[in-house]
Amino acid sequence: MQLIKAHFYTRLKANALYVVLIVGVIVAILLGSFLLLAHHQRLFQLRNEAISNGMSNVNSSFFNYPKSTEGIEVVSNYWGAFRKVLIEDEEHQLKKVALLCAQKDSLYTSVYLEDYHSPLVLAGSASLEGKLELPDGYWKTGAVNGHYFTGKTQLKGIKPSTKMPSIDSKWRDFTEGLLSGKAIEAKELMAQSRMNNSFIEPLQIIQTYGGNYINAELTGHFIVRDDVGIKVSANSELNDIVIVAPQITIESGFKGNIHCIANRIEIEKNVVLNYPSSLIAIEEEMKSTSNDDVFTDIKIGDNVLFNGFVIYLNHKSNLYENRNIDITLGTNSKIVGDIYSQGYLELKGEVTGSIYTSYFMYDSGRGGKYINYLYNARVSFDQTIARYNGGLPLASNTEYIVASWLY
Repeated sequence: MQLIKAHFYTRLKANALYVVLIVGVIVAILLGSFLLLAHHQRLFQLRNEAISNGMSNVNSSFFNYPKSTEGIEVVSNYWGAFRKVLIEDEEHQLKKVALLCAQKDSLYTSVYLEDYHSPLVLAGSASLEGKLELPDGYWKTGAVNGHYFTGKTQLKGIKPSTKMPSIDSKWRDFTEGLLSGKAIEAKELMAQSRMNNSFIEPLQIIQTYGGNYINAELTGHFIVRDDVGIKVSANSELNDIVIVAPQITIESGFKGNIHCIANRIEIEKNVVLNYPSSLIAIEEEMKSTSNDDVFTDIKIGDNVLFNGFVIYLNHKSNLYENRNIDITLGTNSKIVGDIYSQGYLELKGEVTGSIYTSYFMYDSGRGGKYINYLYNARVSFDQTIARYNGGLPLASNTEYIVASWLY
């Protein structure tokens, strides 16, 4: 009996020791797992902090552009009237792309009329707001077809103008090269009905010849180019792409945001071009100088809403001999953004932003052309334009803002 009891107690002690060992192993595993989890969580936290710091450096690099930041690579180019900037943090493998434009003063210039010793004249229901820079520092009232000035002004200062601010020469050279085909280095590809391309990926070019009618969905890092002309269907869905051709036409009813570079651009009625868009017309070197030729380089139709920059560049043509309208804005149309015209600008609608022009013109349609007349047009001032839309690619630019984050 005593032997049986001794054997029972021995087995009980062995079982207890076994249980203690099992519990110890389980506790050790749990403790090790907890320590491993804590270690990985710390590593994950450190990695997230590093990525967050890297992304913060990338973002701040956009706002500090063109100043460089240590450990950050910056690749800059042009996209329409904007500057396309890719910033990369190689250590953390982070990339981000944005369109930049010049930072504007909150009290920006609404109208800069180049000094050719011809004053600005307001007629009809013309309305003028903001800060002005005008020939000899003044404006006067007048009449068109018997319609005298009945509008209003709300001015924030006037001073004499001189020569119009210069456009960025590097931007102009690049843009002219793109139109002539000299600035294109990317691989060409055939168009499809629906295409997307991230701005982080290489540029893709759709090149056609003899004329092109675009009726497709294109979004992103594309240039569509033709050697004769391009017409954009109202049914197209185009976002952020650049269109290049000697002549470009946007059909009535189109909505999207695009950048057009051409010799002649026509925006038909009831078109909406969202921000950031740009229209850039470069004068043909062999353009006729006859006043009998009706030749409008940028024609914006009636009931159009355009958000962005409109630019006309000449080739030192004689503006006194060649008195043809170079940019025209149709009735009930509105531009929210800036206009830069090295020629004659006709306004029948409204501009909220800055206008830089050599001349204004109003064509009465009765054989009379009124030089430096604003007739039934409106130029309004809005400080939010300076804050969110920015300014033109001028040579004097030193500070930039983000116009749009790309993808």
